[in-house]
Amino acid sequence: NQKAFHLSYYRAYRTQRALLNPENWDNLVIVMPELINFFFERMYESMRLPFPKLSIPIILPILDYFMQKDPDQTIISMINHNFFFVLLWNIEHESIREFLFKLIDLPKNPYSLGLTNSLKISKYLKHTDFFADFCKFIFYPDHVIDIRKCETLYRPPKLSKVYDLNQNTFNNVVKKSKHRSTVRLINPKPIQTLSD
Repeated sequence: NQKAFHLSYYRAYRTQRALLNPENWDNLVIVMPELINFFFERMYESMRLPFPKLSIPIILPILDYFMQKDPDQTIISMINHNFFFVLLWNIEHESIREFLFKLIDLPKNPYSLGLTNSLKISKYLKHTDFFADFCKFIFYPDHVIDIRKCETLYRPPKLSKVYDLNQNTFNNVVKKSKHRSTVRLINPKPIQTLSD
C-alpha cells in the first residue's frame, strides 16, 4: 500500500520545511513584511474549494507557525479573509477540527494572543454567527455553509461596525510588527553529492 509520489506535494513539503526554519523566517519577514498576508491569499484560494489544491497537512503547520510567530498579523489576516469559515468549510478533516478547536478555545489557547487578539476573535465569531453554523453541523449533518461567508468580501453589518478592516489598518499592523532594518545572510552548507 505505497502511496503514489506527487512531485507537487513534495515541492510544497520542502518549501514548507524551509519556511518553518526559524533563521529563514527571520530573513523572510525582513525582506517581505507582508509575508503572512501573501500566504493567506494563496491558502484562501486553495482551501475554499470543495477539494483543496494543497495538502491539509502542509497548510496547517504553516498556520500554527504563523500564530506562534506573529499572532497580531495572523489574526487580522484570518479575519480579513474570513478564514474561520474557510476552515469550517473543510471541517471534515480531523487536523482542521483540532486546529480550529485550539484556536477558538480562547481561555486555554496555546498561543500568546493577549487580551486584544482574544477580543478580536471572540467579537468576530459572535458578529458573524459562526457558532450558529458550527452547531448546525452537529445537529444537521447535511448542513452546508453559505459559501458567501467564505468570501473575503463577506461583512455582516454588525461586523463592519466593530472592525475597520481596511488595507490601511492592515498595513499599520505590519509596520508595527516589523522594526528590523538589517538583513543577516546565512551561508548555506554545501550540498554533498554522491561522488563526495
